[in-house]
Amino acid sequence: MKKFLKLFLFIAIILLIIFAAFYYGGYVGFHQGWYYADVQNTFNEAGVNTELLYRLRDEQIDAAKKLMEARLNNSIANHWFQKNKRPSFLSFRFYDDKDLFDEAAVGLIIRACKYRKKYPLEKNQIAIEDENVKKVINYYLKNSENVGTLNINK
Repeated sequence: MKKFLKLFLFIAIILLIIFAAFYYGGYVGFHQGWYYADVQNTFNEAGVNTELLYRLRDEQIDAAKKLMEARLNNSIANHWFQKNKRPSFLSFRFYDDKDLFDEAAVGLIIRACKYRKKYPLEKNQIAIEDENVKKVINYYLKNSENVGTLNINK
């Protein structure tokens, strides 16, 4: 009986160590990925904002406007993508839909969608203007009166 108990405890401890290593590896990996994405986003924002400022200072208003229009569509499309993707189950301690998609955040996207509906892209502009972006815009505009009750995860 004692031999069986020792074997059981040994296996339980090994399984516990494996689970702890798996959890810790996922936890660290999630944070490193999150940090890397944040840093990359900072570089991207700095580059685009610098280009925008150069265009404005050189009085290239149309070029600056086209850049901002393209960024708006990119933001709308990126919001939809982020809304529909889910991080690993190991991130359950840090990820909460309510934080990312609260009433104020949805209100900002609705405002962006209203702008895009009022000022559609010109035919010759290079930007993300496909059927998916139009679907996102129509979804938010259709539900804009119910912001407080909008089910963002549909």
